[in-house]
Amino acid sequence: MKFISADYIFTEKQRLEQDIVIIINEYNNKIIDIKSLTEIDSVLVENYQGIITPGFINAHCHLELSSLFQKIPNTGDGLISFLNQINSNKNELKLEAMITADHTMWNNGIQAVGDIVNTCHSIAAKKNSSILYHSFVEAIGIESSCAVERLGYYKDILIEYDNNQLWSSLTWHAPYSCSFELMNAIGDYDAAGYLMSVHNQETLSESRFFYDEENTLRDFAKQFLHTNSKLAITDKNVLASWLPLINDDRKLLLVHNTFSIKSDFDVMKKMLKNITLCTCPQANLYIENKLPNYSAWIDSGLDITIGTDSLASNYGLCIWEEIKCIKEANKDIGLVTLITWATINGAKYYEWEDSIGSIAIGKSPGLVNIVLDNLENIKHSKAIRIL
Repeated sequence: MKFISADYIFTEKQRLEQDIVIIINEYNNKIIDIKSLTEIDSVLVENYQGIITPGFINAHCHLELSSLFQKIPNTGDGLISFLNQINSNKNELKLEAMITADHTMWNNGIQAVGDIVNTCHSIAAKKNSSILYHSFVEAIGIESSCAVERLGYYKDILIEYDNNQLWSSLTWHAPYSCSFELMNAIGDYDAAGYLMSVHNQETLSESRFFYDEENTLRDFAKQFLHTNSKLAITDKNVLASWLPLINDDRKLLLVHNTFSIKSDFDVMKKMLKNITLCTCPQANLYIENKLPNYSAWIDSGLDITIGTDSLASNYGLCIWEEIKCIKEANKDIGLVTLITWATINGAKYYEWEDSIGSIAIGKSPGLVNIVLDNLENIKHSKAIRIL
């Protein structure tokens, strides 16, 4: 058995507690018990400075893009410029870079990942990983006449992940990159899975995407996806246009939401009962040089999770660095709240909460030591995996 303690431990009660010891089965890293420090012989206890948290949940990543690290400059020029550069480098999907990124995430204390895939390239990296993955097979296609063909293509990818015993589900990329016909086809596909993840309002012009033809994102979508097709006009808010296409029993992760406002969150809650939000702050700064309005997120009452996005849009894959980024810009958001976003909230969305996401008896959540001088200043802190 291992006996582990720290200045503070982030417990299942979602608070930082002192003077307690986590007792670990060394053979399977499962938590056997949690006791008061006074009940354990101090000689047996491994003491750590700072905080011990459960392993982090990276709720949104693109492992496939790991080989694009530092290939796309951090200009803050916006989503359209970024996607154009992604398209120019789309053939550089290298397994070695994915394996390196996977190991880096593990060492940074990431226990599980929700990962976006457009191909089968990441299967080999995930099969041999210590990290728990859910892979979202992400569909793209705005030619309405090709919806059935596109669905067949992505179903084949989904089957490959399933055949390799890797959790996966079918989703679509974003409302500007999928026709309503393709969205409906995915929604009607029984084997698509319970979980969906969609990029949402990552750029300002997306909010008016379904209002009129004169829209920079609509122009880009046609160029990017090589089509002259007439895109749908609904005269509705972007969310009100496509959320009704999702069955109410699905769990939806809305990612980025950089330009979402209060009325958007009202639409989300009205349209669908199982919505979780995901923020990738360092990627938002990298691409759009803007962070979301987290006060509006919190006021919405929706669960919030944290992701890293990809190495194409970030300098690293570390959830603790994402927490530091949010905290530096939002001093009023408490550290306990941010750790909750980064751990149990992600585990709940992915339905992993029975085994990871919190420090509790019977779980094997992994343990991360946050090394810091005090709770009020986390600027120079770092995350180190200890289990």
